[in-house]
Amino acid sequence: MRRPCLVAVLALAAGCTPPQAARTMDATSPAGSGATSDTVPLRRLDESAAASFRYGSGLAEPTRVAVRDAAGWNALWARMTAGHQPTAAPAVDFGREMLLVAGMGRRPTGGHSVTIESVTRAGGELVVRVAEQRPGPRCGVTQALTAPADVVAIPRSADAVRWVVREVVTDC
Repeated sequence: MRRPCLVAVLALAAGCTPPQAARTMDATSPAGSGATSDTVPLRRLDESAAASFRYGSGLAEPTRVAVRDAAGWNALWARMTAGHQPTAAPAVDFGREMLLVAGMGRRPTGGHSVTIESVTRAGGELVVRVAEQRPGPRCGVTQALTAPADVVAIPRSADAVRWVVREVVTDC
């Protein structure tokens, strides 16, 4: 009897329920406008690196940034991992790749997450689609400050970056 209860509590805490509602904060889209778009491959940092920032980054303010050089990455990594055991920033070949970083900023509870879902090239720019998940009013969440962030590597590009953020509220 204890195991099913534990599984249910863990699932609730992790926010593993389907979203109730989604709201797009930037409704502009290359689809339907006659513009063509190409999917850009993305690579996530390995989980050992992501553990330093996935839910508890040092990014207190909402952040959306493209990082195109090692100096910028090292400085951002130091901010992202503030409060964690110091580690070197994961290696990135900035001659071939660049990084996209999305952070939600500081949140008062658990149950928040941010995911860079896709990147497309359209109309001479990179369109980065981000989902920000928030707990609904009936969700049981940890009472701890969180600061979720996500990082992906994509092929290097000089194109401008446009961020399209979709807010997802989970109704527990």
